[in-house]
Amino acid sequence: MTDKKTTLKVLLYEHNSEANALLRSDYYSLGPALERYLNFIDDDPLTKAFVDDCVKNHLPEGFDAATEVDEVKGSFGTIFSFPPGFESECAVVYLVLKDIVARDLSRCDSILYPYGNGSKKFNDMASGFLDSVARRLVIGVARAITVEAIKNGMDASVTQINNFNNSGAAIATQTADNASTTINQTNGIGGEELEGIFSALKESLSELSADNRAMASDAIDALKDVLAEKEPKPSVIKSLWNSIKAINEGASFAQNVAALGGFMAVHFPGLIS
Repeated sequence: MTDKKTTLKVLLYEHNSEANALLRSDYYSLGPALERYLNFIDDDPLTKAFVDDCVKNHLPEGFDAATEVDEVKGSFGTIFSFPPGFESECAVVYLVLKDIVARDLSRCDSILYPYGNGSKKFNDMASGFLDSVARRLVIGVARAITVEAIKNGMDASVTQINNFNNSGAAIATQTADNASTTINQTNGIGGEELEGIFSALKESLSELSADNRAMASDAIDALKDVLAEKEPKPSVIKSLWNSIKAINEGASFAQNVAALGGFMAVHFPGLIS
C-alpha cells in the first residue's frame, strides 16, 4: 500500500508540473505544449484508463471531434461547447485537443480569436484558449488521480491547492498523506539529518515566487515520501531532485538545495549531477 500511495503522490506531482507547463505556454509554444501534455496522459496507465473510460462511456452521442473543430475553425467568433458532467467534458476536450494537435491547428487564428476577450494579441488568445478549453481536461485528470489516491489510503482531510494556469484562475485539489510529514528510517537512509534538511528547505520556500514555491513544495514532499521507502526508485529520485535543483531563486533556498545535494551524493553516489 505504501508503494502504491507513493506512486500516486509522485503522479500527482508530475501531473501538476505538466499541467503548469501547458497552461503557462504561449502562442508559439502552444502546439508542442498540448502534444506534451496529451502524451503524458497517454503514457501513464491510470490517466490513460481515465480518458479512455470518458471517451467510451461518457462521450455525447454523435460527437465527432474533427467536425466540431472544423465548425469552430470555419466561423470567427464561435467557441467550443461542452456537455455537463466532468467525464463527458473531459472526453470532448481530450478528443478536440488530439484533433487540433494531429492537424497542426494550434495556431489557427479562427480557433483562438474568440478566446482573446477582445484582445488581438496572439498570446492573450492562446491564454484564453488554455483557460477555457484545456483547463477542463487538466482539472478532470487531477480529480481522477486524487480520487484514486484517496481510495488507496491517502488522507482526504489534508489538502494541497495547486494553481494550474498562468493567471491563477484554475485550481485543483491534491490530497496529502499525514504519514508523509515525517521522515522515518525504515530504509536506513539518515532520517534525522534528512528531516533537518527538508525542514530547512520548507522554511526557505518563502523566498521563492508563488509559482516556484508551489512547485518546490510539491517536489520536496514527493521526494520525502520516496526516500522513506525501503527501496527508493532511482529514476524517481533523480527526476524530483532535478526539479528542485532547477529552481534558481533565493539565497537560503539555494544553500539548502546544496545541502540536500551533498546528502544525496553520499547516499546515492552517481545518481545526481
